Amino acid sequence: EQRQVEFEDGSTVRLVGASTLSYTPGMDAAEERRVTLARGRAYFDVTAREDVPFVVTTPAARTEVLGTKFGVAAGNDTTEVVLVDGRVRVGPGGNNEAEPVVLAPGERSTVRSGDAPTSPAHVDLTATLDWTGLFVFRAAPMRVIAERLRNHYGVSISVAPALAEEPVTGTFERNRSVGQVLNTIARALGAYVLKFFDSYLLDPFSSLFFSFFPLPYSRSAAHSLCSRAHAQRLILFFLSPVPHPPSPSPPFSLSFFSLFV
Repeated sequence: EQRQVEFEDGSTVRLVGASTLSYTPGMDAAEERRVTLARGRAYFDVTAREDVPFVVTTPAARTEVLGTKFGVAAGNDTTEVVLVDGRVRVGPGGNNEAEPVVLAPGERSTVRSGDAPTSPAHVDLTATLDWTGLFVFRAAPMRVIAERLRNHYGVSISVAPALAEEPVTGTFERNRSVGQVLNTIARALGAYVLKFFDSYLLDPFSSLFFSFFPLPYSRSAAHSLCSRAHAQRLILFFLSPVPHPPSPSPPFSLSFFSLFV
């Protein structure tokens, strides 16, 4: 179960399970934006206000930010902070005077009651924040994202070599369809999503190229993606065209290519 709370300043928090969060209304006018996560897990998306910090306190730690996205998992005596974007300062709670640490995107620090926070350590954001119900990618190679999506949706996803190492940064709801996620990524990369039966291909070629799709490439793609032992009819669903500049003939948004291989 997940709940989302929006504060008056536009910041949001996604609460997971039986998480307990408290705050004082009027954050848009407060001199300090402060919330308390007594227990549980919360993913924050904080609206930047340079003159007003946003502070998250837990039983074991104090996290101060200006504008950022980060996850906090709070137990009775341990707090874990994972930074997605921006910059946060993580220190011990209470009267502990241990030095705080500053996290960069993609880093984590853990605070135990009475101890100083651990040194920042790089983590896999998608794996570490899977409890948020989000795919969280930061400069992740497209081949890595395709692998994660394959494992989650249970479908075949291939990436053209020209796109395999392209870095992608974004956050996606895990309850979205694989087609919606791939379509959004393709638009950002200036690419296309092709569906071959129950398999997907992310390809960088232009719509003009697809209009005259060469048979040798079709045969190769069909056999590699669909693993068909015999020649058969293939229907290609052209899912995600990249926006084109205005022209006398508006570009189509959905095309079907019927090929024999």
